[in-house]
Amino acid sequence: MKKYKYLFCLLIIGLPLFISCTEDGGPSIDDHFLNYEIPDVPVKENCVLGAYYIDPGSGGIAAAVWERLTNPVYDPSNQLYGPTVMPVLGNWAHSNVPLNNIVKGEELVGIFQQQVDWAIQAGLDFLIMPIFGEDANRLYPLNVNQNTLRFINLFTGRSGSDGLPVETSAGSHVDLKGLKYVLMMNAGNFTGSLNQSTPIESIAATVIEGQTVSRVERFYEVARRFSDFFSDPNYYAVDNKPMLVIGGTPHNLYALDTKALYDGLRNRMKEASGKDVYIVAQQDAWTPAARFQYTFGDGRVDAVTIKNEGGMYNQTDIGRFRLYPQMIDQNWNYNKNYFLSTWNEDFIPAVSPSFNRWVYGVNYNYPIVERDEKTFVTYCNVAKRNLGTKRIVFIDSFNHWAYNTAIEPADPSQGKGFGEQYLKIVRQQFKVN
Repeated sequence: MKKYKYLFCLLIIGLPLFISCTEDGGPSIDDHFLNYEIPDVPVKENCVLGAYYIDPGSGGIAAAVWERLTNPVYDPSNQLYGPTVMPVLGNWAHSNVPLNNIVKGEELVGIFQQQVDWAIQAGLDFLIMPIFGEDANRLYPLNVNQNTLRFINLFTGRSGSDGLPVETSAGSHVDLKGLKYVLMMNAGNFTGSLNQSTPIESIAATVIEGQTVSRVERFYEVARRFSDFFSDPNYYAVDNKPMLVIGGTPHNLYALDTKALYDGLRNRMKEASGKDVYIVAQQDAWTPAARFQYTFGDGRVDAVTIKNEGGMYNQTDIGRFRLYPQMIDQNWNYNKNYFLSTWNEDFIPAVSPSFNRWVYGVNYNYPIVERDEKTFVTYCNVAKRNLGTKRIVFIDSFNHWAYNTAIEPADPSQGKGFGEQYLKIVRQQFKVN
């Protein structure tokens, strides 16, 4: 204890030696390590761009959320903090079809095709499909959420407007025109009750359709079902390895041997598809990489990205909000270097054009990041300063209107509508042409 007191005294005594002073002898803001401007980073080589695509749900965006999003009045004095924008495509819904509803299916194909065209206009290489996962009551191949599966099959052109496989469909289908897609698994289906003292291997097995199945085996079997998509020429791959994003709570996938758990996952997917997989784990925003040693760190995933739904903007620290560009820059730089040097895992920055949690649920304690072109460009420059070795960037999001993070066009004739401007910015910031 005396040793630490002695060191503390030395630090206090020596502190003035390291601090420049103003004329009156006080410290200067010029010396603060966050007192720097984010420079413009010209793009000399194309970045690989993916964007999170959000399923608005079978009923579309909830009426109260839609009202807060589109309300033409912005009046903080009366607690109206909405973005006042009207999405060009309106508040569409899919009602878990197409099943036998070809009329609704045709309408959805038209909506999806427009979104594909916009994504290509923005320079996106792939879209990350809505997160989905296990149906715990079924065995492979019915062991994943069937409504989301139908939605994804229709969006990616694997099925036609009548819900039948595209090879036999009598209806229309989406043409991706070279745009790729990626699946995102919900790790939360498997992390319930797991912690450092309760690894996944210790969880009691369950009986599914008459078979006793461990939780590890359920995890592998969902991965096996996802790997069925890997033969699709429209599925995005990194160095010929199909990308899989593990979202939800991968930081809670505790195991006795995390490396063995992920190796088993890779092996199951390769046995099913014949292909090695490129795994991207989502990390909670504003968290240190070292915290996740015993989950996806030791698991040796291929890359780590910051969680979506607002990403780094989704937090309640007002002080941090005041210095977002520099603080995000510092956070990403630390994480990128730590993951690469410690586990040889790459880093994927994820940028958002704005963020407004008030729209989603009238949460006043979250800082609102107003939609502003200059602010978004700065965020893009922070991403370019912190690219991983594969130069991949995620856009958060393509169409998540509940948080106003969408780059999808909003009607420029209504409210603060921005038209196709954010599609243009994304391409200008990350593509050479």
